[in-house]
Amino acid sequence: MLRSILAVLLGYIPMAAAVQVTLMRAGHNPDNAMVVGFDVARLVYDTIAAVLGGYIVAWVAHRSELLHGTALAIIGVVVGIYFLFISAEPVPAWFEIVDLVLMVVGVMVGAFFRVWQQAQDARQT
Repeated sequence: MLRSILAVLLGYIPMAAAVQVTLMRAGHNPDNAMVVGFDVARLVYDTIAAVLGGYIVAWVAHRSELLHGTALAIIGVVVGIYFLFISAEPVPAWFEIVDLVLMVVGVMVGAFFRVWQQAQDARQT
């Protein structure tokens, strides 16, 4: 149980860090209106971070990898919806929808990649 909680927390770190780093690096104030070019770049970074987060959660959990990936994706969706409602500036609906979908897909791709990697390692031994 503790390992599962640790896995999900460690998997969430790159996802949260990606949001903060992209906002700071671009000098973008999250309370200002969003710029389309910045939105697209952020979607790319967020998706990469979600894949990494999915891989980490599966690697640390070391069992029921896809279930742990699903838990991380659900937490990501809940947190994303929460921040959507507390945001001072309205965020374009297309951005939020695409970001949430890419986050779920990215997490599951990362977790699935770890499962695939373990299967390849097991096949070689």
